[in-house]
Amino acid sequence: MAETATLKVGDEAPDFELPSSPMGEKFKLSDYRGKNAVVINFVPAAFSGVCSTQLPLIEQKRSEFEAQGAIPVVISCDNAWSLKAWKESLGVDFPVLSDFNPHGGTAQAYGVYLAARGIANRTVIVVGKEGEDRLDPGDGLEREPAGLRPGDGLLEGLSHGSCTGEGEAMPPPRFMPVIPHPA
Repeated sequence: MAETATLKVGDEAPDFELPSSPMGEKFKLSDYRGKNAVVINFVPAAFSGVCSTQLPLIEQKRSEFEAQGAIPVVISCDNAWSLKAWKESLGVDFPVLSDFNPHGGTAQAYGVYLAARGIANRTVIVVGKEGEDRLDPGDGLEREPAGLRPGDGLLEGLSHGSCTGEGEAMPPPRFMPVIPHPA
């Protein structure tokens, strides 16, 4: 996938500041510019089967992300209290962010919000370390951060499946390579 409803590879990532806990701690994307690539995992729903499988997979690969200079984060439209309980139940230790208020605002900015359902589509977006981390069409993702290319194993499995349960239609999972950090 080279684009969402609002972004394409090469666009600047919309900045966001979202709660990482119900006690007021925040995660701001632009704080990581020049420091780390950020692997944003939009997920539809806390405590659902596929989403609850995805987070331990991210935790399992967290040291590999860190070795590549990347930080994984998860964004869900669930409230911060639910996400805290979910994170604790799964034993994960990376940022799980609440896009609850305004509901789905960050998912909308990234073009992955499914308004009819009030959830984010399962999408993995890699925000490059530097603002100039741009890809030219057809360059084979050569300037993508090392280890963060589809097919190299590190991102495999992060955007597969649906969180909505048996028999419910869900758009297919998507992967968007690198877009630059907000200024």
